[in-house]
Amino acid sequence: METENLNSKSKTKIEVPVTSDANPPRIYHYLDFRSYLSDFYQYKKSTSRNYSYAVFAQKAQISTRNYLKRIIDGERPLSSENLPRFVHSLELSPREALYFECLVNFNQSKNNQTKKYYFQQLRASAEGVSDSAIEISNAQYEIFSHWYVLPILESLDLRPKPISNLEIADLFKGRVSANQVKKALETLAKLGLVQADLQNGGYQKSHKKIRYEKQVINLGIQEFHKKMLQLSSDLIAEEDIHNRYLRGLTISLSIEEFEFVKNEIADFFQGLNDKYSTKSTHKQVVSQINIQALKLTEGKNGQS
Repeated sequence: METENLNSKSKTKIEVPVTSDANPPRIYHYLDFRSYLSDFYQYKKSTSRNYSYAVFAQKAQISTRNYLKRIIDGERPLSSENLPRFVHSLELSPREALYFECLVNFNQSKNNQTKKYYFQQLRASAEGVSDSAIEISNAQYEIFSHWYVLPILESLDLRPKPISNLEIADLFKGRVSANQVKKALETLAKLGLVQADLQNGGYQKSHKKIRYEKQVINLGIQEFHKKMLQLSSDLIAEEDIHNRYLRGLTISLSIEEFEFVKNEIADFFQGLNDKYSTKSTHKQVVSQINIQALKLTEGKNGQS
């Protein structure tokens, strides 16, 4: 791809403004810094005929004219050295710059622990900002980072329906508090998964789907499964044998067969969900069904 040194003697073009009704993109509306950069560039292009990748690079004092394009296209990472230069060219305020820096590190991190750290920093830097993308993602994260949020959602289908937070808490045999129930319902309401039941009091399911942010949900799901496994271990010791069903299978497979098994498990869960989740039966219990498919050894030639 062609590059150009901006320190050459070529004349700088004068920007010609154009009329545009578009509003500049707000960094707080994004959980992908490349999407933000793309929208920023398109906005600047709509307000100035001569705006270009080279103009952006010149303001950022970066010698490669198409550096921004390569970042947007995912061909190059945004380096820590060039990050302050981008902040300058994007004309971000100090607080916006902090959010942008956390977002870049969150998106580019490969290590889950590091990614989780920058997600927490994103939450802190956007605190108090109305209609921010991180606000909804916080709610998505909370759903999966606490094992009891989804079970509380399912408890709203039980008949007779529990009305108060304390009644819902009692269903879980003291494993959750009324305050945790309250916070869980507020989180679910923020995502539109529950709504106030004006006729009977309390909440009812609204059956709306969540638009998940994949990176955020991956962090939360790890926490969900870890805590659910801990809970499962406790329940094995505490619950009567008639209230549990345990099966295990240890078998040697090829790498390809292991992938087939994972797909069969996914199809099995989808079948259960399709068959029972929307069935209008007299629901009496909230259940948790777990299956783990784990590789206990390395594959041939170090394959995992």
